[in-house]
Amino acid sequence: MKLTEVNKENTPALAKADKRRSLVHYIAWRLLGSIAVIVLLWFFISRAGYFFALDGTAEFYLFEDAENALFLEQEGIAPDILNSGFREFYRDYQQIPAFIREQVEAHWRPGQVNRAVFIETQEQDIYFLAYQQQASQEVFYLLHRFDKSETVNLAPLFLLVGLLAFAAVLVVILLVIYRLKSQLKLLSLHLKDPLAEQETALGQKLPPLMIRDFDQALQSVKHHYREKQQVIKREREFANFLSHEIRQPLSKLNTNLALLDQLDDLPYASVEIIEDVKQLSEDLNQISAAVLQLWLDAGQQEQTIELAGLIRQLSHTLLGEGLKQEFTFACESLVLTSHDALVKLLLCQLIKNAAQYADTFIHFHLQPQELVIENDVGLMENSDPRDYGYGLGLVMAKKICQRLDWTLAVRQEKAHFSVVLAFGNSRG
Repeated sequence: MKLTEVNKENTPALAKADKRRSLVHYIAWRLLGSIAVIVLLWFFISRAGYFFALDGTAEFYLFEDAENALFLEQEGIAPDILNSGFREFYRDYQQIPAFIREQVEAHWRPGQVNRAVFIETQEQDIYFLAYQQQASQEVFYLLHRFDKSETVNLAPLFLLVGLLAFAAVLVVILLVIYRLKSQLKLLSLHLKDPLAEQETALGQKLPPLMIRDFDQALQSVKHHYREKQQVIKREREFANFLSHEIRQPLSKLNTNLALLDQLDDLPYASVEIIEDVKQLSEDLNQISAAVLQLWLDAGQQEQTIELAGLIRQLSHTLLGEGLKQEFTFACESLVLTSHDALVKLLLCQLIKNAAQYADTFIHFHLQPQELVIENDVGLMENSDPRDYGYGLGLVMAKKICQRLDWTLAVRQEKAHFSVVLAFGNSRG
C-alpha cells in the first residue's frame, strides 16, 4: 500500500520556551566560561610547573656543590669553607642536627646515595643529599636549608597575571557582545517591515548591517517576503478575475436560462438540453464560489457541524443510483466545530472525486478522529491506475484542508482508492 502525505499538521517546536536562549547569551556564557577555565588551568599548571622547576634547580645545585666539595678535598682544602647561610657539609651523618635527621629518615633510608630528598617543615624547605662519587670513596652529606620567610612565593604573581589576562579578554568579549547585541537589535528593526525603508526614532535612516551573516539572513527574508507578497497579489488578482470575468457571464447565463423557462413553445427535445445546461451552470457556480471562498481572508466564524448526518445527506444528493453506498460509523452523531461552508465544500469535492472514478461502490468509514472514503476503480484499457483519483476535486480538497488545518492522505492500490481525512483538532 502506498501512502502519500498531501497535507501535514504544523508540528510544535521541539525546544521548550523556558530552555531557549538568545544568541548573545549563548555566545557570552560559553566564551566567558571557556576563558575562566583556561585561566584557572594556566594558574594551576604554571604553579605546579614552577615548583617542579624549583625542585629540579635545587637538585642541580646540590650535585654541583657536592662535586665542588669533592674537588676541594682532593686539592687538600677542607670543603667546610663552602658552608654558608643555607649550605651545610657533614662528613658524619650523626653530625646532622637531630630534628633534621628525624625528618630525613622519614623520606630516606641509610645506604641510599646520590638521591636528593626534599623535606618541608613549618619554617624551612630542606634539600638533603648523601653523595658518593665512587663506591670506594666515603659518603658525605650536604644540606640546603631555605627559610620560608625569605623565599619569594610566586603563586600570587601567577594569579595576578591570570586575572589581568582574564580581564583583558573579558573587555574584548564584552565589546564583541555589545556589537553583536546592537547588530541583532538593528536586524530586528529591519525585519519589522523588510521591504520598507526603516527609520530611527530621530527620523534617520537605519544603517546597514555590518555582520555579513546577518545581512545575508535579512536579504533572504526580504526575498521570501517579496515572493510571498507576489503570491498574495496573484491570488487576489485570480480572485478578482474569477469574480468579475467568470461570475458575470454565469449570471447572464442563469438569467437567459430563466427566460427560456418562461417560454411555452420550446421543442420538447430542448427541455433535456436546457436542464443539462442548468446543471452545468449550477456546478460552475458552485466551483467559482468555492474558489472565492478559499481565497477569502481567514478568521471566519466557526459553527457546529454534525458530520455523520452531513455525510449521509451529501452522498445521497451527489451519488447516482448505480453506485452502492456503504456507511460504517463508529457513532451516529459526531459533532465538529469548524467552518460550515468549507467543510461542506470539502466533503462535496471528495465525494464527487470518488464518484467520478468509482466502479461499483463507495464506502464511508467514520471514526472519532478521521473519515475514510473508499471506492473501487474501474480501469480503462491502456490506462495507468495512478492517474485515478487525482482530479480537480482532490486539488481543491488539499487547499481546503490547509485552510481548516486538517490533514489529507491518499492510499492507492491497483484497483482500489481511498482518502483519509483527519479532523481530530476540530472535535467539539
